Amino acid sequence: MNGRGGNPLDKWGSINNLMKKRRIAILSLQETHPSDEMQKTIEKSFRNTLRILHSADPDNPGRKGGVSIVIHKSLLDAKNATHQVVIPGRVNIVEIPWNESDKLQIMNVYAPVKNEEKADFWKGLKEAIDNDENLHPDVVLGDLNLVENPEIDRLNNRGGSDPEAARIELSELTTELDLTDGWRRRNPRKRGYTFTGNGQSRLDRIYVKEELYQWCTDWKIEHPGFRTDHNMVSVQITSENMPYIGKGRWALPAYLLKNSHIKKRIQERAKHLQTVVERTSLIGDRANNPQTALKTFKMEIIDIAREYQRTHQPRLENTIRSLQKELE
Repeated sequence: MNGRGGNPLDKWGSINNLMKKRRIAILSLQETHPSDEMQKTIEKSFRNTLRILHSADPDNPGRKGGVSIVIHKSLLDAKNATHQVVIPGRVNIVEIPWNESDKLQIMNVYAPVKNEEKADFWKGLKEAIDNDENLHPDVVLGDLNLVENPEIDRLNNRGGSDPEAARIELSELTTELDLTDGWRRRNPRKRGYTFTGNGQSRLDRIYVKEELYQWCTDWKIEHPGFRTDHNMVSVQITSENMPYIGKGRWALPAYLLKNSHIKKRIQERAKHLQTVVERTSLIGDRANNPQTALKTFKMEIIDIAREYQRTHQPRLENTIRSLQKELE
């Protein structure tokens, strides 16, 4: 996600809240360009929740460029993650423990805006990866500042056109690394734009290795909820070596407890339960006693909640889908 705009410390507070609320384990940021002093302040302010791996522009760290990979400490083993700067201020990579035996490499890219620099950048990145045996990214993501298919990935030409040479260099890189554009593969003909400024376009993308794609779900383009001219691209990645986790026990959704209809039904059944408990506590038997009454009460509440979900949830989901289509 492009991090340009807004007060740096305020924005990092929003980033911290975003990762906590949406349970984002790793967030990549581009065009962060904090000063050295501000970077130290940011890292100190969020040291209990976030590990921030930053690479500044070597020529003008407080004014341009800069890439950061942010790891949420409560969701991943941030302490044992290793960080490497590939191209200062442009590309960095993190390797994180993924499970007991695997590691995942995620490369964060902020490509040049100027057309005359784009082809050389992608060619240089490919050479850097070829010349370093430690670089074998499973995921390449970031603000790429070009699109592969202008007909569908640009709303118009107001944002300019990308050099064909740059697209070829990027294509050669993704082919060599066996990477696929996950969101586009999931949505072959859908229009979705991540840059909302001068000429909407899908500049921000997530590429994953072909073998990893089958373990990727929930591809999304959405606004992060704070000031920025780029939307956020996200995906959920699991591992084939993760242990099987069952459905778990059913729990009453918290939002139903605020529903007036549900609350009224629960109160009615609770009053009935109290009457039954008072009656059976003295003259109850194995079939009719406070324990069996409580079990019956619980089952009734579950039935009430599930019936309400069955009849009302589809309407809510349809409304959400309609609103999403309007936003698109």
